[in-house]
This record gives sequence, C-alpha cells and structure tokens, in this order.
Amino acid sequence: MRDLRLWAGQPSLRRLQRLAGTARAANGDEIDALPRSTVSSVLRGRRVPRSEFVAAYVAACLRYRGSGEREIAESVEVWLTVWRRLCAMSPAMSPAMSSAASPAASPAASPAVSPAVPSVMAPAASPAVSTAADESAPGSAWFGRAPSAWTPREQPPPERRPSGRTPGAAVPPQQLPAAPAALVGREFDLAVLDMQLERRGCAVPVVAVSGMPGVGKTALAVHWARQVADHFPDGQIHLDLRGSGRAPMRTEQALAVLLRALGMAEADIPADVESRMGSYRSLLAGRRVLIVLDDALDTAQIRPLLPGDSRCLAVATSRNRLSGLVARDGAHRLLLGPLDPAASRRMLIQAIGRAVDPGGARALDGIARRCMQLPLALRIAGANLADRPDQDIREYAAELERGDRMAALAIDGDESDTVPAAFDGSYRRLSPEAQRLLCTLGLAGRAEFTVESAAVIGGVGGDEARRLLNQIAAENLIEPAARGRYLLRDLTRDYARGRARTEGIGPPPALTSNA
Repeated sequence: MRDLRLWAGQPSLRRLQRLAGTARAANGDEIDALPRSTVSSVLRGRRVPRSEFVAAYVAACLRYRGSGEREIAESVEVWLTVWRRLCAMSPAMSPAMSSAASPAASPAASPAVSPAVPSVMAPAASPAVSTAADESAPGSAWFGRAPSAWTPREQPPPERRPSGRTPGAAVPPQQLPAAPAALVGREFDLAVLDMQLERRGCAVPVVAVSGMPGVGKTALAVHWARQVADHFPDGQIHLDLRGSGRAPMRTEQALAVLLRALGMAEADIPADVESRMGSYRSLLAGRRVLIVLDDALDTAQIRPLLPGDSRCLAVATSRNRLSGLVARDGAHRLLLGPLDPAASRRMLIQAIGRAVDPGGARALDGIARRCMQLPLALRIAGANLADRPDQDIREYAAELERGDRMAALAIDGDESDTVPAAFDGSYRRLSPEAQRLLCTLGLAGRAEFTVESAAVIGGVGGDEARRLLNQIAAENLIEPAARGRYLLRDLTRDYARGRARTEGIGPPPALTSNA
C-alpha cells in the first residue's frame, strides 16, 4: 500500500481523504472513509486494514493518478482478491477484521466514491473483466490488474485445454525439481506470484524473483511453479543458469538445453546463437510453457532466453536486482526479504524436529535474529540443533551470540551448504574496488551509512562511492534505505569482516584515526 501511494504520485493524506469521500458507520453516522490517523497507522504496518479501507484507499490513489472508473474498479477487485487470500491463509487476519458482513459499514455512494468501485461484499470468484491497464507505469502489473484469469491454488486445477500439439508429438517436459518440504512465511509472496497468471495473453510475462543470498528465491519459485503447473499443459522447464557459481552458463549452452527440452534433436540444433533463439521462440509459439530460469547472473544472461509467446511465463531467480529486465522487458520484480519473527520460529522448530520447552522457544527468537531471519541460515541452525539432541537450545543461542557466526552456521562435512559459501557467489560478481569497499564497510561495523560516509570510510570520491554502492546493492549485499542511506545487515557485515581478514585488508585511515 505504501508502494501504491508512491506509484500514484505520493498524494498527501489530506488529499487521499478528500478523494475517498465518506462512509456510513454502523450507527448510521457519516464518517471519513480514510481517517488520516488510520491511514498513517496502516502504512506504518501497525494494524491490518479492513477490506473497506483497502477499497477506499486503492480507489483514492488511482483517482489521484487520473485513472478511469473502470480501471479503478478492476484494480480494487485485484486488491480485495489478495486480501481475501491472506485472510483465508493467515490466522492473524481473521474475517472478524473486516466489517464487510455489515452493509451499513460499506463505503457510502457519494460523488467522491463511485458506484463503479465493487462492493467488498463481492464474491471471492472474480468475474472476467477487461485488463486494459497502463502497462507502462511502474508496478502496473501488480497495482492496475484485475484477476480475470487468476485461480487461487486452493481451488481445483483448471481443466486442461487443447494445447495445439499434433498427435504423436513428444511428451511435454516436466522438469521442475522437487518442491521444498515446507515453505514458511511466504503467503503474501505466493499471492503476488499468483497474480502474474492473469498477465498471460496481454504481453510476454516475466517475473524476476530477486533477493540476497540465502533468502529462499529458488525454494519460492519451485514451490509456486509446482502449484501452478496445471496452467501450463505444454510443459514446465527448469534451467539452472549457475549465475552464483564460478562458471555461469553461456547463452548458447542455455539455448541448446532449452531446445532439447522442447523436443529438438541434437543434430537439428543450429550452430549460431541467433538461429537458436529463433528456433526456441518458434517451438514455443502457440504453446503454454512455464520456464523457470534459476540462479541467473544478470539481465544479459536472461534476455535471450525469454519466450516470445504471451501464453508462456518465465520466472527468473537471481541475486542481482535485474533492473534492466524490469525497465526494458516489463518484468514484474518480486524483491524477497527475510522472514518475519513468527515464521522464523516455525522454520527452526520444523528443522529441529523435536519438542521445545518454553525457555528454548524464547531462545529460538534470539537464534533467528542472529541468523538475520534468512531461511538458509535458519535451516542450518535447525539442522545443527537436530544433530545435537543433547545440546540445550539456549547454549547454541549463546554460541551464536558470542562466537563466530560464520563458523557456527555451517554443516559438518558439507562445505557448499554454508552461509559464507552462499555469500561467496555474490562477492565474486563484484569488481575488486567494490569488494574492497564492502570489506572496509564491514570493518567499520556500522549498520547504516550514507554515500558520503562510505566515501570517507573507503577512501574514495563521492561519485566513485555511489557507483560502487550501486554495484554492491545490485547484488543484494546491501539494501538501499530512505533518504539516500544504505543498510548492511549483521550476517553480511560478519562475512565482509571475514573476507577482509582472508584478503589482508586492514582498517582504512578514516577508521584508525576515528574520522
């Protein structure tokens, strides 16, 4: 909802209130549909909004942007559909939080609140509606779309329709790997991915799942792909592009793998890249195929692998933010963040696999914080506790608190499945100058900094510091924050310090002189 307001042009709360008009309270009084204090509280994440509030807020934002009433009605229904999904999934969002059951509480039909905006009493199954929203606007794939072809996962899969294949054609590829045993705390992200099914037929849909190492991008993409596989009867392809490894897959290699998956004989695969791209898109024409491009290096690696048919869907996962794919190819970017505390606790308990006493349960929250609530780190911590049934959970929490977290978040006998190994792939993608700056920022021990302070710490000019910080942020090793600031999370800071020791990088003069 904060992003929607920004996308609409950042209207003031007073302006939103005027655009939303009034509503009828349960006692019959006429009240503001968007009380400014409630808007402020909701946008700070302090309370779950009612469905009527969501409808009025979305309508007001789109009116400020200048959208027509039909587009507003369609967009409101998108948001209410997601709201219903979350209510059904999360115990924390019970139907009691909506007063939709009370007709008196629905927005009043006033000049500012158009009757075209659908009532919150609308059934969960949305009618087929036009999807002529503005694709050029940032976020329009999510903000301005109606769920005309979206089918929630808990409903039965749609009936398979004729795919256009000729009799005797090869069996459709079904290459999706096994889904993770349990996906915890990603209900909202799954709902956003579900919305992308509706985009097919309007443009070539591309979803870019981006995030820092160990945040669970592949697990989310594979889990969701398996849930929606029935929407793609002509096949599901999974391709590991090895972007975080030492030898990322080359374009010609990737195209050859895709052509073989689509049934082309080895002898028929063209020799040059351009011909392979043409053959790839020709084989996809008229077919409904889901392509998961996993662990992509950057936009340049992905772009030649995108389908040309709008009935297909490509899902790319990457540690890179893939901004070029968003800007030029209209990809919808889903930036995946760490889990919330409750989901982190559930993941730890599942990984431990044994009963946890109340004292141990409280210690789990400390372990989750020290793991930065990253799924990879949480799974490793849980596996270590499962392997040490005699160790008290509080002792392990203290070990993480006072010891070397990088060493503690490793599994004996598996050098590749560690937190440092996960960060290595992103670190290798940085230029030597960016690597050095990240190390010095880690040595500085700050959780938050500006371009100016990074320039002083790194001993570089302001423009150079901005360029290097953008490079590090593109690999999701630091996070852009408000007012030109950047965040360096605990685990990344520990990793940067370890790299500094390994590479012999000492504190710069700015630190030793307390500048």
